Amino acid sequence: MDVHVDEYRMSSKGLNITAVEDTVSSVLSRDKHRFQVPKCQRAYAWKKEQLEAFWNDLLSVTSGESETH
Repeated sequence: MDVHVDEYRMSSKGLNITAVEDTVSSVLSRDKHRFQVPKCQRAYAWKKEQLEAFWNDLLSVTSGESETH
């Protein structure tokens, strides 16, 4: 799988910020990161409509139809 990475740098009032574009699969597959759902969000459950909207956003971004959701 090819990974598309772009770096964006911003400096404001002495604070340097670097943003890097990456794929979701690359972020989730990194060994050094552990992702957890906060306790306050664990009871939240998506309905079919929210899942379809999320999935369609992912498809449009990954297919190149849209750069953002």
